[in-house]
Amino acid sequence: MVKKYPIYAYKPFIGGKLRVLLSKNKSLEGIEGEIVFETRNIFYVKTDSSTKKIPKRGSIFQIEVDGKTIIARGDFLATRFTRLRKLGRR
Repeated sequence: MVKKYPIYAYKPFIGGKLRVLLSKNKSLEGIEGEIVFETRNIFYVKTDSSTKKIPKRGSIFQIEVDGKTIIARGDFLATRFTRLRKLGRR
């Protein structure tokens, strides 16, 4: 049986716009900018003044990619890195 995940679970977010809606670290809330790099556990976001490292776990993000806006839990995004593989590939 094949597990079905939302299509955004397979797309890389680099180049998209990110906004931190909620976070365990209150100083990260409200940060917004362009995603310039992504690892399994961290987004690197270019803001007006600098590039910030934002951990995925413990945060809720609003991400705009390909003209679509999604709200995603960072805990879900920090799981296995199958999102960056092509669909249908094993």
